[in-house]
Amino acid sequence: MDFTINNRQSFIGYLEAHGLEKKLFSSFMRSIKICFDDDPELSHIKANKQLRFLGWDDIDLDYHALQLAKYFLKQKELKPNITQK
Repeated sequence: MDFTINNRQSFIGYLEAHGLEKKLFSSFMRSIKICFDDDPELSHIKANKQLRFLGWDDIDLDYHALQLAKYFLKQKELKPNITQK
C-alpha cells in the first residue's frame, strides 16, 4: 500500500486536529523519526514521553496515529531504522 496523498492529508488533518500547525509537520516527523531510531518498537505512551522531552508538549499520539507515523516514515526519505515483523 502506498501512502497516498489522501492518507497523508488525513494524517496531517489528524495532527492538526490535535494541535499541530501544518507548517510544523516536517519538524514533528523528524522528531518522531528520532524517537523510532532510538527504539523501533516504541509504544505510543513512550513516544509521547519522548516527544514531550523534545518540546512537543501539545501533541498526544494514540496507537493508530503512531502506526500512521511509522508507515509515513517508511514511505518517505526520513526512513527510520524500523524492521517489519
